[in-house]
Amino acid sequence: MSLHHLRQKLLSWYDQHRRELPWRPSPSPYATLVSEFMLQQTQVKTVIPYYEAFLRRFPDIESLARASEEEVLQLWQGLGYYRRARYLHQAAREIVKHHEGEIPIHDVKALRRLPGIGPYMAGALASIAGGKAVPALDGNARRVWRRLLGKDDPRLLKAMAQKAVDPLRPGDFNQALMDLGNLICRPKKPLCPACPLWEICRTRGEGNQPSPRKPPRPVSRPTLILRRQNEVFLEKRPAEGLLGGLYGFPALPPGFPARRLPRWDYRHTFSHRVWEVKVYEALAGETGISLEGQYVPLQPDPPLPLPRAFRPLWEKLWEEAAEEKDDESPEDEG
Repeated sequence: MSLHHLRQKLLSWYDQHRRELPWRPSPSPYATLVSEFMLQQTQVKTVIPYYEAFLRRFPDIESLARASEEEVLQLWQGLGYYRRARYLHQAAREIVKHHEGEIPIHDVKALRRLPGIGPYMAGALASIAGGKAVPALDGNARRVWRRLLGKDDPRLLKAMAQKAVDPLRPGDFNQALMDLGNLICRPKKPLCPACPLWEICRTRGEGNQPSPRKPPRPVSRPTLILRRQNEVFLEKRPAEGLLGGLYGFPALPPGFPARRLPRWDYRHTFSHRVWEVKVYEALAGETGISLEGQYVPLQPDPPLPLPRAFRPLWEKLWEEAAEEKDDESPEDEG
């Protein structure tokens, strides 16, 4: 099959079977930028409501650049991998400051210099929003090429992907490979007979099952509730590392005197570890430890960006506070 035939087959399939996604019709550079940051390591169905809410709050690059990091992180709550949110925010500020608010979609090198943008995202932005004939190799596209070629050679994959990009429809071509990998050339049980490139595939899905992933390792996480009347303390986590830049309940310092609340214990699973959260509490006046953060009032929704890992504890605290408030209310007169 010639490259012309391959492009024709793939794009014909894409025109009939493409996924209908909110960032695809007449993709603007900004919409593409936001969607690509959100889609890293996250399923499309999870991203869609976050993407729509994000664009309602920050409809353009200027509004995002003006926002505080805390505002961005609060809107990102629940989507995970919070470093992406900080990089997106930093990239928006760089674009406004150094590119007059215009995303440099025609310059792959300039895109690569922006925070959080690697080879794949630069290729996606340049091809989808800029119409530039460059490859965009995400995990789905790489799997398609590995199976088509029957080899797992990164240099060969990159060279073939660059050579094959359709010069007239580069964005559609790259998205077609992504959709093909997602819908047909799946990691497990690929639907080979439905593939438009079946006749040239060297493997037709055989022998390409991924090695089983290691289960996330359990990690004990003693967690401290610091109370002050109807307020609790939320610590601001360091910018780098797990849940960086967000707020959470602090870890219990070794040897710190605190009361154990075993019935409040819970587990939270990340992609690579499982927190076994063991809960303790103390009053503000009892602590001499120094932490960065602030006391906040208990209410249904946290006033600061609080990730899912700490939501069960916040919900228990709010339920307890609401029950106490009900108990204090005077009984209705008969």
